[in-house]
Amino acid sequence: MRHEYDQRDYYDDEEDGGLDLVDLIFATIRRWKLIVLITIPIVLAGVFFAATRPTVYTATVTMMVTNPEETTTMGGANLEVSNNLIVTYTQLAKSKDIMARVISKYDLPDSPEGLASKVTISPVSGTSFLKISYKNSESQLTVPVINEIANEFIYKIAQVVRLRNISILENATAPYQLPKNRGIIIIASIILGLGLGCGVAALIELLHRKLRKSNDIEKVLGVKMLGMIPEIEVAKKGEESHES
Repeated sequence: MRHEYDQRDYYDDEEDGGLDLVDLIFATIRRWKLIVLITIPIVLAGVFFAATRPTVYTATVTMMVTNPEETTTMGGANLEVSNNLIVTYTQLAKSKDIMARVISKYDLPDSPEGLASKVTISPVSGTSFLKISYKNSESQLTVPVINEIANEFIYKIAQVVRLRNISILENATAPYQLPKNRGIIIIASIILGLGLGCGVAALIELLHRKLRKSNDIEKVLGVKMLGMIPEIEVAKKGEESHES
């Protein structure tokens, strides 16, 4: 039901279902300074992180694992055996022994665990191929290090499994630079800052206990509002009001 008081509209609580969201929006607008103060440091941190990201290069070696019992054809059983070997070799390729020898040869500052964390081994689905990638901030070391890891890997397989069923199909030739995604980082920081700022502003409004609307007064007093008194400009002493 709709009532009119002094040319102002008033709605009963039953028709007030959509006002909470509107109030939340206006409350967020009222707290725009707080939102800006929270957003700016987060955006600046995102810009700093994006600007200081180091350049990272990567190189990849492609290897092929074959079943030693296969001849000139590869059936389903042989392919399954090769896939099982790939899973086993994936774990063996990042062993501490291999990493330590590569570190010693190129005098790398990494520990075996640290070097292993920069090496990615991924089997090519449905094939007997195995890709080994290495990431480094120095482009001159990326290619020789990954090629050496592949050679040490073949040597390790010959020692442990006593088989020579893995070979290098394609050596790493030239590293390529990984994208830094600076624009994505900055956009993400803006969204994070605005989201956090709006969340804090909404939380403050929810914890706010002051009476702001007629509905708040009705809930406290338990009675219906009879009318609303509009704001009236009162002329200062010695001055005429707008009405006169």
